[in-house]
Amino acid sequence: MAVRSDSCRLLKCPYVSNFFEMTIPHFPNFYRLFKEVAVIIETM
Repeated sequence: MAVRSDSCRLLKCPYVSNFFEMTIPHFPNFYRLFKEVAVIIETM
């Protein structure tokens, strides 16, 4: 996905944010996977 704006130059530190919903029973699995991904990214 690409987004363009004339005001992007003013951001200095662009970021991407995502919002989503999940049920409480799904959260522990998501949290575990998120931690695994974080470990992989840190080793890069």
